[in-house]
Amino acid sequence: MSALLSIRDLHLNYGQFAALHGMDIDIDAGEIVAVIGANGAGKSSLIRGICGTEGDAKGSITLDGRELLGLTPPDIVHAGIGLVPEGRRIFPSLSVEENILLGGQLGQLHGKDPWTLERIYELFPDLVPKRHISGTMLSGGQQQMIAIARALMTNPRVLLCDEISLGLAPTIIGRLYEQLIKLASEGLAILVVEQAMRKALEISDRYYCLLEGHVSLSGASDEADETRVAQAYFGR
Repeated sequence: MSALLSIRDLHLNYGQFAALHGMDIDIDAGEIVAVIGANGAGKSSLIRGICGTEGDAKGSITLDGRELLGLTPPDIVHAGIGLVPEGRRIFPSLSVEENILLGGQLGQLHGKDPWTLERIYELFPDLVPKRHISGTMLSGGQQQMIAIARALMTNPRVLLCDEISLGLAPTIIGRLYEQLIKLASEGLAILVVEQAMRKALEISDRYYCLLEGHVSLSGASDEADETRVAQAYFGR
């Protein structure tokens, strides 16, 4: 059976620079897939290619059989792709709740159980007492909760998480990943893009290691040999 999100022979160019070279990746409902690699390996380019935000992409990206290449970024969100961007990108002029509600302006209903503020606050109770203050007044971990919540409000079928552990304490990272595991158990497909190799392997079902714009190694995360993964990661 075909995967929920299927990427085939994906190439992405920025002018004359080729960032991705024939990439193949699959992710299914209820699965956490990790994409790992060093700086410049192509992780951010992969996210941009899926979201249709930058670069000249060729190949195929299908969501439940629907081709996404060629669609506008808003149409890709409407189709069911949610993004938690690197750096969180919280709007300083908006409250926590207003930042979260922005996601509801972009998404469409997929399935019978849409995301609401009530569901968001059950998932992230730390945000409840702070919901009326500026989102940038919160800690880094709480801002990351806002970014995840905003993406969930689009009612995605696939959630893309771009370097959500960046700059956060290990305990906070652990809490965020616990919530991602919970979301996957409810049927959400999650693509986690990370530099942190070990943590990504711990929380994912499968992994793809990127090197210079192509997949250098892939497999089941619980069967990964750390030495082989490190060699694929660093190109040695």
